[in-house]
Amino acid sequence: MNLRQPILIILIAFAVTSTSSSNAEDLHEHDPVDDHGHANDGSIGGFLFPSMFAFGTFGAFEPGANPEDFATTEHDPLNEAGIQAVEFDLEININDRITGLVAGFVYQDTDHKFTGEFEESFLHYQLDQNLAFGGGQFLNTFGFQNSRHTHEWEFVNQNLVQSRALNEGHLTTHGGEILLNTPKNGGLLTLAGGGVQNHEEDHGHSDEIHGEDHHDEFETHGANLSSYVFSVDYRFQLPQNPAGTVSLSYARGGNQSGGTNDIYGLGYQQIWNPHHDDDEQEFGAGALMLRSEFVGRSAEVFLEDGNDAEFDDYGITASAHYGISDRAVLSLRHDWISKIDLADEGETHRTSPALSYFLGKQKRGMIRFQYDHVNDKQIGSEHVGWLQFRLQMGGSTRSHDH
Repeated sequence: MNLRQPILIILIAFAVTSTSSSNAEDLHEHDPVDDHGHANDGSIGGFLFPSMFAFGTFGAFEPGANPEDFATTEHDPLNEAGIQAVEFDLEININDRITGLVAGFVYQDTDHKFTGEFEESFLHYQLDQNLAFGGGQFLNTFGFQNSRHTHEWEFVNQNLVQSRALNEGHLTTHGGEILLNTPKNGGLLTLAGGGVQNHEEDHGHSDEIHGEDHHDEFETHGANLSSYVFSVDYRFQLPQNPAGTVSLSYARGGNQSGGTNDIYGLGYQQIWNPHHDDDEQEFGAGALMLRSEFVGRSAEVFLEDGNDAEFDDYGITASAHYGISDRAVLSLRHDWISKIDLADEGETHRTSPALSYFLGKQKRGMIRFQYDHVNDKQIGSEHVGWLQFRLQMGGSTRSHDH
């Protein structure tokens, strides 16, 4: 038996039952580049809160390179110039008891044709201040990144390790979840399970970056979760340090080849000098945030000839974000994912500095400049520059995070 599974479950159980400082602040997700909460527009019927986010992205590439060489998900830019995404969100809040979200996503594919999907459609029922349950279609909570919509990303593109291990970084689940707050340490425990929406089958998008030549018997999309998943995620603040947040995650499910995956994650986030606005902490001038996530996977897969095989892969993403002003955020990210010998996959490194600048008092517009340096077995060392525009319409102070 793989020891990672019981060890991680023990760690999560220990964290949930540990006694922490009783005066810790409630867990709050700091997002240096998602300030749509500033726009508190009118609702529909007092309980429906619509919003829309539109992205236009332009890329500058080295001769012979193209956007598909760098895209790891359908949410990444797929064209040299085009509409990266249009997101439609309808948040639901009925007397703070019944909450939910309906979220849709439209993008331009590599042929500049528009296609889309419903990303989320779920309801939660709040039993009391600490316990809620619900279900529907939702982005499974696994670490800091997986449940984030595109407009909540701090960079133009998805993190590499989430793209590989977590179904393009959007582990869409059809099922139910239970959410338990642990007030003593500002924590949130999320238990979820159900069927899995497979992006490759639904959208025909290539599962791997760079258009690589796959192994004769195994392609890595065969290790994507596709039938079912059960997961547990626990985020909590450190004793005497509420600005430091730890994330522990574990998921088990059936993959596309017919085998089973065990996925485990560990993350840490620390913020300094946050601003306070209406009793909530905001990311502004002088604020600094460091975040790192490790994700590993043990996969049992079946090859085309019917034989089974096993492999382990893992990766890490680390980022730093500094508030130059209340409107400008300077970010730096480094991604690394390991090789997979079974699929003749080499390891990949990517370094991404970015500058995000918000327009207007309510920050409804944003301009982002980003540079990527990718070092990969298939394409070698490549450079790309991105220019991204984001426009927001509508929005509310309510977060639609799970």
